[in-house]
Amino acid sequence: MFVVDSTLLTDVYLDMKEKVPSMSSVVPIQQEMLQRAKDKGRICISYIGLPSQDAINDFMNQPDYMNIPSLCELSTDDVDRVNSMVWAPRWTQGTQNELVALMHSQGRIAWTWTLDNVNWIQEFINDGNFERHTYQLSVCGWLLSLYPGELSMKRTVIISLLWPVCNLDCYSPA
Repeated sequence: MFVVDSTLLTDVYLDMKEKVPSMSSVVPIQQEMLQRAKDKGRICISYIGLPSQDAINDFMNQPDYMNIPSLCELSTDDVDRVNSMVWAPRWTQGTQNELVALMHSQGRIAWTWTLDNVNWIQEFINDGNFERHTYQLSVCGWLLSLYPGELSMKRTVIISLLWPVCNLDCYSPA
């Protein structure tokens, strides 16, 4: 519950890379986080990541899965099938502006992740229509990684995660 109690983060991605079914364990934890945020009057949504068809199948076995906040990394058809609130395709598939517009027209969020190539960053900033904090996250992490001797990896990760979301107001460097 650290995220709810100790940060100003509003969005949390539960990165589900397990090779075994685990949704029955993760969904109750997510629901507890959502309830805790609600009880504290906070906006803090935790999205269960769906990176594979196996994860989607496991997710669809959960009661009321269509109403569980999720982030789908696969196709827009999969997003619709499980009613994900967020579509997060691989950045290597390009800006996909038509599909991003489709997701936005359905009231969904479109993020991309691990954007770490200078040419791609430029393209996404100039031509992409994903939510802007996506680019801040990726570019911040990439820029800080250029100076490994300046910051420890732990601080780099913390800064890259918190900077775009809360302008480092919730992090005080040591």
